[in-house]
Amino acid sequence: MSVFSLEYFGMLFVTPFLSWIFNNKTRKNLILLANSLFMFLILKNTVSIVYALILAGYTWLSGMILSQKNNRITLFVSLIFPVLGLVFFKYAGYFSKSIIMPLGLSFYTFKVISYLVDIYNKKVKAQGIVNVYANILFFTCFLAGPIHRSKEFFVELKKPFRFKYQDQKNGFILMMLGFFEKLVIGDELFRVMNIFSSNDVFTGIYKFFALVLYAFYIYVDFDSYSNIAIGASRMLGFHLNRNFHTPYLAVSIQDFWSRWHISLSTWLKDYIYIPLGGNRVSNGKYIRNIFVVWFLTGLWHGANWTFIIWGLYFGCLLLLEKYVLKDLLEKFEECEKIYNSYSDNSTFMLFPLSIMYYKKGDYKKSKKILKKIQENNKYVLEYLK
Repeated sequence: MSVFSLEYFGMLFVTPFLSWIFNNKTRKNLILLANSLFMFLILKNTVSIVYALILAGYTWLSGMILSQKNNRITLFVSLIFPVLGLVFFKYAGYFSKSIIMPLGLSFYTFKVISYLVDIYNKKVKAQGIVNVYANILFFTCFLAGPIHRSKEFFVELKKPFRFKYQDQKNGFILMMLGFFEKLVIGDELFRVMNIFSSNDVFTGIYKFFALVLYAFYIYVDFDSYSNIAIGASRMLGFHLNRNFHTPYLAVSIQDFWSRWHISLSTWLKDYIYIPLGGNRVSNGKYIRNIFVVWFLTGLWHGANWTFIIWGLYFGCLLLLEKYVLKDLLEKFEECEKIYNSYSDNSTFMLFPLSIMYYKKGDYKKSKKILKKIQENNKYVLEYLK
């Protein structure tokens, strides 16, 4: 079963209906049942199912222990298993093809970490096993996010379910928008992009055009799954925050990452960047914090050096924006006028350049793409005339 199947639609309509029929007494149990059905129908190997169930059970037990012994040592010990599990399954496959990463691992592991850290910081109370399973394995966000926060989820899980027409309508429309993005726009973008990227006849501006198409494709692909998940959650009575907010209209790199994969960006900010000191530190430590966050961002996306390059690329751009561009604009008024006129376009054009490392996941292939873009510059010159 996938999010495009009739079974998935059936679960979305039956679950809120049963919650309403049984007067909310079994709502969390129904969510748990829907999570279980989704897992057993979509996860193809036993390891994925068993690991997800064990991790959720471990999270519940660790949360109960952490609520009794709230100290850094207990928190550190409780985080060892989910972090090692993420590292093993996500990156061991780089060395051995026989190890398959469980579906949704990166997303539900981050939910586990945030839940345990929130208990330590006393932002959320340790929950019962049913609530924890319902949260960590929440089926609408299991495969591709968004990475919702435990506090808000538990508040809505405990609320009586009210069959609201507005939620059902808005959730359904958002889901349909996601399906349209994925099946119509996304698939067509991928088809056209593949014509230019897979054929060595095309060089220069055509290869760069393929990267631009891929930049749009990856946005549409991510946004479609997010809209499906958010819309489905809305129909179940859970109001998740928007995950993408027109990122290609951003006027700076910082603005771009406040609009792109918002649940991931805010998670990294709240659980990595701010604990390291954020921007309220010396310049040296601030630069360290930026590179740590963006190194981990690249590493989270994939087990390859190209993803790390992709992450550090944006870290460098943010530092240049803060320490070079900002001072330049303050000193030269004419530069500021030019920047304000073209900032949205220049910000967007910086993204496709990073995409070649993200897309191929191989340094040699990425280098080959860059070489192809540089070839036949006469076509570029003709295009610019």
